[in-house]
Amino acid sequence: MNAVAPANLPRFFVDATLIENTTIALPPEVVRHIQVRRLGPSARVCLFNGHGGEFHAVLRDVGRDTVIAHVREHVVREAELPYAITLAQALCPGDKIDWIIEKAVELGVANFVPVQAERGIIKLVGDRAERRHGHWLGVIRAACEQCTRNTLPGLQPIRGVRDFIASHHAHFKLIASPRARRPLNEALLSHGAPLEGQTVTLLIGPEGGFTDAEEAFALQNGFHPISLGPRVLRTETAGLAAIATIQAVWGQ
Repeated sequence: MNAVAPANLPRFFVDATLIENTTIALPPEVVRHIQVRRLGPSARVCLFNGHGGEFHAVLRDVGRDTVIAHVREHVVREAELPYAITLAQALCPGDKIDWIIEKAVELGVANFVPVQAERGIIKLVGDRAERRHGHWLGVIRAACEQCTRNTLPGLQPIRGVRDFIASHHAHFKLIASPRARRPLNEALLSHGAPLEGQTVTLLIGPEGGFTDAEEAFALQNGFHPISLGPRVLRTETAGLAAIATIQAVWGQ
């Protein structure tokens, strides 16, 4: 169905199969959000599971620990870019990477790859890496709820930057570099807008930047160095500025 959902409908991500004209017990995390928002029986909501489109639903039974919703129609609505942007972002301290992921989702990034660079302050391995990966999935889902995206961006496990560079394939690969002379907008205009479904990758370094060896390795593997302007940008600013520039040049 192609009906349009009212813009003010509460939106919830549900990691489950959604089928028209059925009832579903909503997962605990959604129940908590419904309680916080004080939604009661007969409240209309929008559910999505990240696989495309959204489902209009009505809350039926609202209890302390359980909420039953009646799923009505499936609405085919997407807010994706015609091309796919992959943001490969070096790990950074504190909540900065959460903020980067959230804003990158809002800007339409299709894939997010956290990379471990030599100068990166944060080192995540083992259980810590797995916990952070699960946390970032939650950030992505919450951002999709807020910005009305119905297809979840991909999230790869943490990769070593050299491993990522050597194995990653895209139609156009870019690395932000303070030594680059070519502005990003010129590189985009020279390359030309990608065809629908093609990919562009942005590789963004940590606060101390990539080492000369890391950058040289990227160039050897098909990455193009680009400048984001005469000012030094923080790592949490650089990727988002580049994404906005891509959309300004190539459109949405």
